[in-house]
Amino acid sequence: MDGGDVCKAHDLFQKFMDVKKMELFQGTPTAEQDSMSMQIGFFNAYTLTQCNKDDKQGAIAAYEAIKDVPFRQNDVYQLLAQSYVQAGDTAGFLRTLDEGIKLFPEENFYLFNKINILIQEGRHEDAKAYLDQAISANPDNKQLYFVLANVYEQGFKDMANAEEAFNKALSIDPEYAEAMLGLGRVYFNQGANIQSEANAITDEAQYKAKVDEAKVFFQKALPYFEKAHQLKPDDVDTVDYIKSISFRLRDEPGMMDKYNEYNELLKKMKGLE
Repeated sequence: MDGGDVCKAHDLFQKFMDVKKMELFQGTPTAEQDSMSMQIGFFNAYTLTQCNKDDKQGAIAAYEAIKDVPFRQNDVYQLLAQSYVQAGDTAGFLRTLDEGIKLFPEENFYLFNKINILIQEGRHEDAKAYLDQAISANPDNKQLYFVLANVYEQGFKDMANAEEAFNKALSIDPEYAEAMLGLGRVYFNQGANIQSEANAITDEAQYKAKVDEAKVFFQKALPYFEKAHQLKPDDVDTVDYIKSISFRLRDEPGMMDKYNEYNELLKKMKGLE
């Protein structure tokens, strides 16, 4: 259906809705809401937003008018939330997410978007509170543990709890590539921080001890990145991590060969060859 067809469809849907609102039919069965009028109300709003995509406020008004109608209500709330985003109305977006969380507690769209907003605003305690509540209701949801791990890692800089949450996600789904990448990153970054500390040490014995401490974390990280690469071979970041770790462990058997292999792979992936 092209733009013209959508607009024609909207005109027909709107005429149906207008007839039902006519004073002539008030108090009669014609004006009552039935299954057909609920369906037409939905498609009337949807075709309006598709016919004139620049009319952000019109889209919001159309979905607001039918959000309480019990027909595809979850879809309406998601479309309304997206319309607020397109209009740049953060307050309306958050209000719609809060309403959606209450109405559709099993739908991740509202909760995850709410948590993302809280994280972007630096409200990590609030984000964690929402996640704890969601995990209590859905203890087998791997995505909730994954998001919680990221809040710990990036928000609180708490690597121990981040590690625990990533591991919990992997216990639910051992093939969860994103959680493997996250856990590998947690170990890698700890190793990189210790390596930076080592670089500031002038005493040779102390320097070597610190470097060895960093290597433990790089060795822990490598299997997770390798497994993530098997599951998502086109992910450039994973290949870059494996290349970097291989170089940092280059004194160990086979690591320079691994470095050369992944260095060449990375060049191809980036179009440098």
